[in-house]
Amino acid sequence: MIFDLVRRILKPKDNIGITDWAEKHIILGQKQPTAFHGRYKGSRTPYMREIHEHMVNPSINHITMCFGAQTGKTLNGTIIPVLYYACEDPAPMIIAFPNERLAQSRSESSIMVMVEDSAYVRETLLSPKKTDFKKLEYIFKTCVINLIGGNSPANMSSRPARIVFIEEADKFPDQTKKEAKAINLLRERTKSFWNKKTIENSTPTVPNAHMWQAFLDGTQHLLHVPCPSCGLEQAVEFEDLDCPLNGTEYISQEAKWKCRGCKTLVADKKFRAQVKKARWIATAEAKDPKHVSYRLPAWYAQWVTFEDVFLEFNRSKDISSELQNFVNSWCAKAYTQKPIESMDDNQILQIHKDFPYPKKTIPLDQDAKFIVYATVDVQKSHLPFSVWATTPDKLFLIDFGSLSVIDDVALLKSNAYKDRDGNVVPVRFALLDTGYRTVECYRFAIGKSWLIPIKGEQGRLTTMTQPLRVEKIVSMPDGSSFGKGKQLYLHHIHPRFFKDELTDSVNNRESCYCPIYFCDGIHVDDFEYVKQITGEVVMEEEPDKYGFVATFYKKVYTNDYFDVAQYAYAARHMMHQTLSNLKKQVDNKQGTDNVLKKQGEENG
Repeated sequence: MIFDLVRRILKPKDNIGITDWAEKHIILGQKQPTAFHGRYKGSRTPYMREIHEHMVNPSINHITMCFGAQTGKTLNGTIIPVLYYACEDPAPMIIAFPNERLAQSRSESSIMVMVEDSAYVRETLLSPKKTDFKKLEYIFKTCVINLIGGNSPANMSSRPARIVFIEEADKFPDQTKKEAKAINLLRERTKSFWNKKTIENSTPTVPNAHMWQAFLDGTQHLLHVPCPSCGLEQAVEFEDLDCPLNGTEYISQEAKWKCRGCKTLVADKKFRAQVKKARWIATAEAKDPKHVSYRLPAWYAQWVTFEDVFLEFNRSKDISSELQNFVNSWCAKAYTQKPIESMDDNQILQIHKDFPYPKKTIPLDQDAKFIVYATVDVQKSHLPFSVWATTPDKLFLIDFGSLSVIDDVALLKSNAYKDRDGNVVPVRFALLDTGYRTVECYRFAIGKSWLIPIKGEQGRLTTMTQPLRVEKIVSMPDGSSFGKGKQLYLHHIHPRFFKDELTDSVNNRESCYCPIYFCDGIHVDDFEYVKQITGEVVMEEEPDKYGFVATFYKKVYTNDYFDVAQYAYAARHMMHQTLSNLKKQVDNKQGTDNVLKKQGEENG
């Protein structure tokens, strides 16, 4: 022990920057989750060199990297700097992830593998027995590094550290009344060190979330690329990419960058060459002079082409959750949602007045492409249900009511509804809310492939970009097993995402994702259906410190039909690929019909 300590003190430091140090010492082995194996090359991510310089600059103690996905931010922004500090500037460190499961995965697949593959790092850090190289705690010869999950406030508040790395900050669990915000707890751990550093990297989410606000609080560096024709330096945003349209789809393979100055169209390959000449330019003055912040869209990465960008945009532009993911993960920007307003009775009645149709009938002909399904809520004394017919872009209520016992849900599957041409169409599947009377629901659902159990999500395991989470269930809530070979796949749904889609379908019918329609019968029993589907209203919270006003849904009346209607949108989300295929069939048929019509006109 004493010998190791003396050797570390006398060992000369490798006084080069992090990028050059990594090129000299880091090997990306075959087990690394990267497409580039072998010796590390900083030329693949030239935009990281300046950020690496700030990481060893004593006048900077806070670095924010608001980066798009797949830009190399984890490797270059966390893993390599951690190993550099451990070898050349040892200090107690914390690497924080949104949850412990992700921390363990990153430890096993990236950090531990890189230490083993890189001889200099391995020899500098590991003792011969390697007994202290654990999954979530590294007791190296030089320092101790702890990997923790943001879902454990106790872990975050119990360890001092000079350097804290924060991965995917916006995915950390919400703060509670008993604990301070997770990221604040982490920064508190560095207080006693004069040379402290907090380094955070993440894709942003929404304007009032941590990552976007941290970027705005800093220097707001943007990577400026010189135009190859006029030399004008500019940060290339999605709006600067030029791509021709074919109907409603972009011709992705023809995408180019359009210079803001001379309007020259720059091909993808030439843009890649210009990125190597790019430089970071601060666009704001930081609130704290020791805080620098950077934002980088995904297309700056050498392996992300303009064609990739528009292929993804074509896929996501018409679906709100996918569009948010595109804005966050590709454009590296916060996604601003459309303001959500409450639905009111008159809107529901007007929609029915504009397009009335009988209850228990499908207002579509046999050529239309649609799917019929049911959604069921479970209450103490009854089970409210609705039956829906959905096309790729419209949702029709065709039946609703209340069941007495859970076994009656099977009757919905045996019901058959007729379309306009008199064809009988069966109910294909049903969603069943299992949040209440869970044991009874599980027992009924086991072995029924047509029944999809669902449950409202608690916490932040679902997000506005991933509003559904599937969990394999093999036991009752008390832990008792279903029995050998028996299982359920429980779909957790986001607590407000599908409520927003429902209200948007009523309030913004021309621009919404999928407008909703209502059958006859919503007037009966003193408009009970109408009252229930508007049984939750949108309320505003007090403005936060940035002036952002958050909203939430408040129950003001029995909301059974509101719930089964939001479940209808959850079902559409589950059927996304199926509905996309139906849309292609519709588009192809329309194209064929137009050709036949044109030929007929020419022959006539």
